[in-house]
Amino acid sequence: MTKPLLRLLALSAFLWSSPSHAAPEPGPTAVLRAQPPPVVLISLDTLRADHVGSYGYERNTTPFLDAFAKDAVSFDRAFTSGGGTLPAHMTLLTGLPPSVHGVTAQSDRRLATGHKTLAELLRSAGYRTAGFTGAGYVRARWGFNQGFDSFDDAGRGFEQILPKALAWLDQADPRPPFLFLHTLDIHSDWDELPYDAPLPYRDQFVGEKNPGTFDGCRDGICASKLLAGLNQKARKGSVDLATYFTPEEVQYVTDLYDGGVAYTDARFGQLIAELTKRGLYDNALIVVISDHGEEFLDHGLMLHEQIYDELVRVPVLIKLPGGEHGGSRARGLVGIMDVAPTVLEVTATATPPGVIGTSLLPLIENRSAGRSSLHIYGKPEKLRTLEWSLLRAANGDAELYDLKRDPGEKHDVAAMRPGMVEALSRQLDAIKLSRQALRPNKAAQTPVELTPKVVEQLEALGYLQD
Repeated sequence: MTKPLLRLLALSAFLWSSPSHAAPEPGPTAVLRAQPPPVVLISLDTLRADHVGSYGYERNTTPFLDAFAKDAVSFDRAFTSGGGTLPAHMTLLTGLPPSVHGVTAQSDRRLATGHKTLAELLRSAGYRTAGFTGAGYVRARWGFNQGFDSFDDAGRGFEQILPKALAWLDQADPRPPFLFLHTLDIHSDWDELPYDAPLPYRDQFVGEKNPGTFDGCRDGICASKLLAGLNQKARKGSVDLATYFTPEEVQYVTDLYDGGVAYTDARFGQLIAELTKRGLYDNALIVVISDHGEEFLDHGLMLHEQIYDELVRVPVLIKLPGGEHGGSRARGLVGIMDVAPTVLEVTATATPPGVIGTSLLPLIENRSAGRSSLHIYGKPEKLRTLEWSLLRAANGDAELYDLKRDPGEKHDVAAMRPGMVEALSRQLDAIKLSRQALRPNKAAQTPVELTPKVVEQLEALGYLQD
């Protein structure tokens, strides 16, 4: 373990220690186990890659993640599957794209029968399995509980989830643990402010820059509901958010978001400290990912409804057992559907036939250059290569961006490069055609019933909009 991380863990343990949440005294000095390693998969919902220090952000939002990166492999060009929280997390746990696993955005169907989750495969290999999620879309009703001995989707943030997870880890059980954690602490909120971390984190990056003109509400509508409603109006052309919000207000919202990132990072540091106390950290396989980023008028909207890179490029950090390859960076193109096959290979668990994701170990070990292209699900959909970004709507309208000259995807060159649009469209069609026969039919998917309470919670998060 690196010295910076050890110092931060000591600070984390001091900041977060309390009588009610005190961890048990550490046992004898841990001895690295050969196999199988403990596995911890952590999803930090809505974490934008370029707001992470180790990914180049100038603010000190993520000191614990940055220290963890010194023990992990960081993937510079990692992308979500697209479609938002629901399909992305199912892709994470199955190694399948949304068109194949069938759980797409705002889906009324759960995971198709016949598909195995990472939890199922690890449990069959001798692991004990538990999942603790922040609810939202990551709930049992869509099939996320499949393969977990224990699955709790009642808690929203790390504060509620972490004590439950630690209590589960402390249960007497000879089997190695697979622990899946998902938190909505960074996600836009449903009360007053769109991002509302506990103090002092909420105001950590605001200071005197708060314009005082935006309190998170307009006309009695607040937070996620407000921003999602404004996005609808912006899409219809009835409002221009660049003039609706002042630059100072947009910066204020961004500052609040960064405060949520800092709060979540501190909680992540607490988790790492607790794993270390239990002798689990050094030999563990730990994966940290996000399902999507967040937009602050980068392309005219707020929240995470579009498919530009600020929304689909996500942080992926993988700490291998013993810290092997720690501090290295993998620059090849990868998708979050590659996470499950990677975990299976590291744990010497067979990957079932039909899994489309591929293990990242060859890329980590410089035996592979990564993917040549990646299809990202959405409306429009996206084909991402190292050099080009193609966005294509259902009617065939396309946007093309030259990422070498325009990494922010600001200047559409589709009209000037029709040949490239055609070539990339052919690649996109070939990928979709290869998966067409794998798509589930409705008979293979059990309908999902949404209770009024769940609908209310999803609407408050900005989902289920018309």
